Order: sequence, then structure tokens, then C-alpha cells
Amino acid sequence: MNIKHTTYTLLIYISLLICGIIISRTSYEFTIQGDKSEIPAFKTVTAIVTNYTYRNTCEPSKCLTASGKKPQIGFIACPRELALGTVVEVLGTNYTCEDRTNIRLNGRYDIWNESYTDSMQFGRQQLLVTILNEED
Repeated sequence: MNIKHTTYTLLIYISLLICGIIISRTSYEFTIQGDKSEIPAFKTVTAIVTNYTYRNTCEPSKCLTASGKKPQIGFIACPRELALGTVVEVLGTNYTCEDRTNIRLNGRYDIWNESYTDSMQFGRQQLLVTILNEED
């Protein structure tokens, strides 16, 4: 190999390296238009999933979720690393993270259920939880 060829090759490698560094340090921001529920899943985890009701949490007239809303069907208490408003799928049903699990139970998902009997029958299960989208 001659010196000229080696110099060009070295310059190409350095240019590619610099481009790689610039690209890796560039932050891209995307705005998603339309229905966020159509965003493909980006993470599936295996987690303990339970149900909770008024009976085992609080008095119905005073009960509010971490997001400040009254509990209702379709709400789920999620681990703290997921933003409130995140949509997750459990057993084929979509739920919105509107509440938090107790800090000592972080990592668990707790589905709101109005029926204490159904909640007890659901029990404690290890299930796949698919995070469909995360709110900012």
C-alpha cells in the first residue's frame, strides 16, 4: 500500500468515526399524530399482577389515584418507573397507569376492580405485561 492510499483510508475512518460520534450525541424528537394506542409495543415484561378494590385500599368517597382521579375500570397501578398515563396490556386488555403500587411492592402491577370477590379470585399471578406506550 502506498502512503497516499493509507492517508485516504485513515481520513475515511476518522470521518466515519466523527460522524458516528455526532449522530450518537444527537437527540431526535418525534411527535406522534393520532391515536397513540396504535403505537407498536416496545417492551414486554413478566411481572406479578394483582387486583385492588375500595375494600382493601380506601373509603370510596375519599379514594383518589396517584393521578388525582377516582378509580375506575381500566385503571392500573404501575411501578414508579412508568409515567402516569402509560398504556399497558395485561391478558389482552389495555389499562392506563393512573396509580402507583406501594413502594415496597414496586415492580408489581395492580388492576383496579370494583368487585372484591372477583379481585380475590384473580389472586396474585405472574403474567406478561406489555407496555404499549409511555406518556412524557
